[in-house]
Amino acid sequence: VVGTFVIILLACIVLTIIWLSSGFSVADSSVYAVNMQEAVTGLSIDATVEYNGVNVGTVKSITINQKNPHLVELLLNIKDGTPITRDTVARLNTRGLTGITYIALKDKGTNLIPLRAAKGQPYPVIKTEPSFFLQLDAALRKLNESLRRVSDSIQTLLNEENQHSINKILLNISQLTTTLANNN
Repeated sequence: VVGTFVIILLACIVLTIIWLSSGFSVADSSVYAVNMQEAVTGLSIDATVEYNGVNVGTVKSITINQKNPHLVELLLNIKDGTPITRDTVARLNTRGLTGITYIALKDKGTNLIPLRAAKGQPYPVIKTEPSFFLQLDAALRKLNESLRRVSDSIQTLLNEENQHSINKILLNISQLTTTLANNN
């Protein structure tokens, strides 16, 4: 009898440890899909999903779209009751100094119709917007292109013929100021 009790007690302890370590949750959740059009460097399975800064779920899976390798497909487990609407957008975010990557959800609040799966899709698809780093990269590319055009324009303006003309103009101005100074 004592041996049976000890075996049952050990089995309960082992099952409790397995249950707690595997992250079972009693909260119900729904699965949503996100198609990122950028690299998801640093994002991992079980990464946090936040809605306006509140933890509402985790990343369930990360895969590359087989039909379009420029898309990264994410599946998100999001707690039921989270107001995911047609205006909700997902964005890849990184915490300041720690560099922890997570998915940030936000909603403009203009369309409060809940997001539903489209016909033929297994999960509702949340729209995306570019991350801060992608926006910064695009801005730096535009700046680089503008600087290149300015540099090309200056090089065109200062070709050898124009430089010779500018030298003549400066020489003429120097002679004119010398002549005016001598006449006074």
